[in-house]
Amino acid sequence: MYLLALLDACVEAGVQRFAPSVWYGKHSKSTLCAVHQKLRLPIIDAVQKSGIEYTIFMVGHLLDYFAAPQKSTSYLQTFPIIVDINKCTAAFVGTGDEPFCVTAIDDVGQYVAAALDLKTWEPEMGISGSRTCWNDVIRLGEKLRCRKFEVKRMTPEECLATRVPNPPTTRTNQLQEWLISYYCDEIDYEPTLNNKFPHLKATTLEEFMNKWWAGKESQTF
Repeated sequence: MYLLALLDACVEAGVQRFAPSVWYGKHSKSTLCAVHQKLRLPIIDAVQKSGIEYTIFMVGHLLDYFAAPQKSTSYLQTFPIIVDINKCTAAFVGTGDEPFCVTAIDDVGQYVAAALDLKTWEPEMGISGSRTCWNDVIRLGEKLRCRKFEVKRMTPEECLATRVPNPPTTRTNQLQEWLISYYCDEIDYEPTLNNKFPHLKATTLEEFMNKWWAGKESQTF
């Protein structure tokens, strides 16, 4: 795995800090997410054992997916996921009141850059524009789109039943595993870096949604 090779090279070169490429939520070892279990947790374990100072940057759900299919940034390929503002549909696990954090990708950069100047890093440092839930996203979407969303709520069991058995890749069942992770509060965390850098302004859910959907009630992309 290239990240493990990169970590070994950093340790050998005497690099002071290392931030593994996780960019998610809590790195729970009990998660059902195969990508996290097989690709992220091994590098996190290796970093912890290496003795190098590190942090896991937690960014939650990227707001940019709510703009899709409009392209809100040039360096992230987005697509409608879980809530499709364009088609006014949503499908998720739970009641919709389970909390999670959202962040605009442009804000991630400014907080990570600021974190480089901290004297010490905490093992986990969160970034968040808003703490929200699927029902809040839908209410805001319905207000901007001037129509009711078609909403499908699933139980964890119903969601897991749709997984492909014996998946050929770690990403085959990623959507179902993502849905469960939101339900299990894996994307809900403390906005550590927001608190450390109060002068920085993170884009809120409402600000982002208004920027990309206000005045487009009858448009479908």
